[in-house]
Amino acid sequence: MTRDTVSRASRDGRLHRIARGSYLEKEETDPLQLHLARAHAAAPRLPPGMVFSHVTAALLHGLTGSAPVAGTVIHLSRPGTDGGGTRRDRAVHAVRLLPVDVTEVGLLPVTGVARTVVDCARTLPFTDAVSLADRALRTTDSPEQVRRTLSEAADRLTGCKGVGMARRVIAFADPGAANRGESILRSTLHLIGLPPAVVQLHVTDPSDPYFDAWADLGWPEHRTLLEFDGALKYKAGNPSRRPGHVVLLEEKAREDRLRGLDWQVVRVVWSDLQRPDLIAARVRRAFVRVARGRPDAR
Repeated sequence: MTRDTVSRASRDGRLHRIARGSYLEKEETDPLQLHLARAHAAAPRLPPGMVFSHVTAALLHGLTGSAPVAGTVIHLSRPGTDGGGTRRDRAVHAVRLLPVDVTEVGLLPVTGVARTVVDCARTLPFTDAVSLADRALRTTDSPEQVRRTLSEAADRLTGCKGVGMARRVIAFADPGAANRGESILRSTLHLIGLPPAVVQLHVTDPSDPYFDAWADLGWPEHRTLLEFDGALKYKAGNPSRRPGHVVLLEEKAREDRLRGLDWQVVRVVWSDLQRPDLIAARVRRAFVRVARGRPDAR
């Protein structure tokens, strides 16, 4: 295809430019897929020693499904202290980069999972970094071994900017967080000063051996549970594959049982995360109700 042909096809909308010299026949509207397409387009022109890193590496490893976290800028790392910088569509990080920190994903050179999580933890907001670290621990049968591997990757960057924050993220990460929403909620409440919650708190009924419930977060000393309701929980296509109205009725019955066992239940949705102070106030009011012996108050 000649340059003139490509230019005409681009003007006519038959080709869609994603990077210099790279086009898609179909316009990509999913920001995550567009980020990945740009990474694949950039790969053949990478100089020796340069690898995909940070949030781009997190996408390639399947550690994030969040468009806000990924953004539109492709992130790359190269060993050394010179040659770093950011332009419109690309950020190059000149950093300490050892062979142990590099791997391949689909033939693309990329930082390994541990180094990727540490780089993201050094540069992203605490809540986003925790969601990546939680997922790294959640998707393995040996989460504590992975935590040690993350700590070793952080130790190799001792003295680099943000390593202290990365260590804080690694220590806080928990494989029990079932999804990004739960990770964001837990880390947000930590930043706002609520006492640490138990992740996936198990609740039973002494009078009914068949009742078995797990709460996203809980404070057993305050008999308070916090549940995160994601966007898909009650819709068609939800993880349980059951009709949304059935899931809703089951959840209502479960909550009634929990309240009957003198547990406070606080529910949170995505929009609530914009006002974490209000979530904290609701949780603290639940603590107070329990302390005053009024567990049934709403």
